Amino acid sequence: MHDLKQRLLVGGGTVALLIVIILLAARPLFSPLIALVVAAVVAIAMWEYLQMARLKALMAILCSIAYVFSVFMSSQNLVWAGLPLLIFVCSLFIFFVSHFDSVDHALSDVAIKCFGFVYITVSMSLILNIFSSFEGIWWVVYLLVVTKGADSAAFFVGRSLGKRKLAAKLSPAKTVEGALGGIAVAMLISLGLSGILYSLSWSEALWLGALVGAVGQVGDLAESLIKRDVGVKDSNAIPGLGGVFDMIDSLLFTAPVVYRFLML
Repeated sequence: MHDLKQRLLVGGGTVALLIVIILLAARPLFSPLIALVVAAVVAIAMWEYLQMARLKALMAILCSIAYVFSVFMSSQNLVWAGLPLLIFVCSLFIFFVSHFDSVDHALSDVAIKCFGFVYITVSMSLILNIFSSFEGIWWVVYLLVVTKGADSAAFFVGRSLGKRKLAAKLSPAKTVEGALGGIAVAMLISLGLSGILYSLSWSEALWLGALVGAVGQVGDLAESLIKRDVGVKDSNAIPGLGGVFDMIDSLLFTAPVVYRFLML
């Protein structure tokens, strides 16, 4: 129970701090701040992911940081529009070339690095694209609040009312009732935030909230699948947090959903 309270306190404080940073980054002078935060989060999450896979992480982390800043630059000026694709291709090239002097486990190592790059780096970088869109500041806030609100609601509803297991082999504590509760709360939060998002109608708020709430929980289970395979409980041992990878697992699935909605 103490660990739960600590995690909720640290998790809530982290989200609040991120929202403050997002609002501050709205000022042109501080706009690179959000790129720095996303780059730091991606770098740590990639390190945790590759540590679980027992692979060297330095080159993948450097490529990930380069990709994050290429996305930020492309979102600020169309002159750099092709830079993210260039960095993406160069990163894949580097992952292969780095194994040319040693073919042992080359297939699995390259596959793990390529997957992690797309799964973590590309997905999280979409936050920068969302930030640069119309009402982007509030859409990033929307993404964080709805995703984390659904996560928290799913936990508490499942804890108090849950009976049917959702995915017993991946996460025994997750229940169908908790999942439905998380979706319902995501819809309510989304509906509430539609009041400050002029581009979001109430009907869109309901179905987008439901989608974000559902997809976020799939993202949580996806990371659980990886952790179960390698036999770890948390991606790191940060007090009250577990790991950064643990913190963003839902966002890795919900960020593409929100980005796609904005591109409609």
